[in-house]
Amino acid sequence: MRYAIDRIKAGSEKEVHANEFSAMPVIPFRLSRFFCPECGEQVYWRAQGGSHPCQFYHKNKTDTSPECDKRVDGRSDLYVYERVGLPLYLSRNGNAFQLNIGFPAIGNDSLNKAASQGIRIKISSSTHSRTIGVNQSNFIPDATTLVPINFVPSNEINYEISIEGGVWSTRKWADYADGFAYAGAIFAHGETGGKKVRRGDSISPSQRYYVLTKHLLNFYREIQYTLIGSIRLNSEDFYVYEMSINLTLEDTARYTLINSYFKNHYGVWLLETLPEIIPLWPPVVERDVTIPAIRKNTVYCSVMTGNSEPTVYSYNGNSATPVPVYSDDHKNHTLKLPLYSSELVVSVDRKYVGREVSIHNKAIAHDYFYYNLSLSKEDGNALDMGNLLSSDAEAGFEIHTNAKLDAVLLSADYISQRVPLRYSKTLIPPGKSVASITFMVENAVVFAIQTIANHERNNIPEEDLLDYLSQNLRGAKVPVPYWVRLIQNKYRNQECYAVVELIERNIQSNKAPIGLIRALADLLQD
Repeated sequence: MRYAIDRIKAGSEKEVHANEFSAMPVIPFRLSRFFCPECGEQVYWRAQGGSHPCQFYHKNKTDTSPECDKRVDGRSDLYVYERVGLPLYLSRNGNAFQLNIGFPAIGNDSLNKAASQGIRIKISSSTHSRTIGVNQSNFIPDATTLVPINFVPSNEINYEISIEGGVWSTRKWADYADGFAYAGAIFAHGETGGKKVRRGDSISPSQRYYVLTKHLLNFYREIQYTLIGSIRLNSEDFYVYEMSINLTLEDTARYTLINSYFKNHYGVWLLETLPEIIPLWPPVVERDVTIPAIRKNTVYCSVMTGNSEPTVYSYNGNSATPVPVYSDDHKNHTLKLPLYSSELVVSVDRKYVGREVSIHNKAIAHDYFYYNLSLSKEDGNALDMGNLLSSDAEAGFEIHTNAKLDAVLLSADYISQRVPLRYSKTLIPPGKSVASITFMVENAVVFAIQTIANHERNNIPEEDLLDYLSQNLRGAKVPVPYWVRLIQNKYRNQECYAVVELIERNIQSNKAPIGLIRALADLLQD
């Protein structure tokens, strides 16, 4: 295989191509630094000879090795979904949990064709299986379908996914899904569950996680587990824990020890900085995919990475193309992603590993016929849902509906509040910063509103501009993109020195609140 993960430094990783080492007379630590991106096993570098290029190889094949060539560029005809396999999800409703396999959306035409042929999907291990018909009753055409399962393959083997009932294929459904490691599986942490961290991928001390395991094995004070539930799999009890990790690289010996614990028990690696792509503008709705709340042709993102020079890939069909990453002197990294097609898939620091982010440029679904939605001020005067001013939202308003819904209020600093709408009229009190309102039924988006500022921002008086930016000094601090300097220079040239001073005052260690970055990105759009 051509790609491997280089872990010569504790707490960091970098994906490398075998050709990068062809000119080196000596490769330091060559017998211990390279690992397979798919299974996490150690691999070794081999120089080219004759017709064979430089490559990495497994010295000893194991049960988790067969998919490696598929995942790390061994086959050029595979689409990204076929390479990374189907994801596993842990869904949560209070203290009740369910294990699922996620089948990406395939569209109405493909789903109708499968249904007309009587196609079935079989999910199997060596001892258990589940078969489900591919039709409109079982699968959602335009969103990921979570298929519940009550078993898991043993011995670190993957789930097998096969087609029955006819000849049918889709590039978005792989023939396998990632299985469990020796001790169980680790999932991302969210209010309603999370996606499984694939074996060979990474976790970070800066995040919380769910752990699904039969027998919890923990010998380290730096790892805290809290038991919160259980699941019946393979006719046995598996337990669900919330996990946090309190650890830094200052103690390299402890970091290396605990990294070995996660590698040996769960097949994942511990990184100081988890590679991540964070959308900055426009605001997004997070479902199984990322959907911009405002239809734009460009998405601005921040790139979090432990590498000085991150690599970002964009996928189109069976090809992967590097995407330019803009970096400044402070090692802050930003992306400007063109969003001209219906779907954009990107990943950071790994090629074909399942770390991908899928951004869909589509309208958020709504239905005017059934859901009667309207907004009004507290005095009863109607508000224009298509042109809702941020000042009107912050002054308090009423939501009127003819059905039971949930309203998700998103602030400018990307903090969300879910408000249940159980009556014909629901009051949203004054004082809340509201950047968008999303109306949902069981996580399906019905309608979305984006608030707008009270003035055109192309030519804002300095006093109003200061007020606008001051209202957005909230949220987690993220690396400052390079274009913030361009905005500072713009206002410096316009002699808006108070604006420049406000921006500089809120930049510390070259990081600024995400609310401020989004507000500045909004100005850049204008």
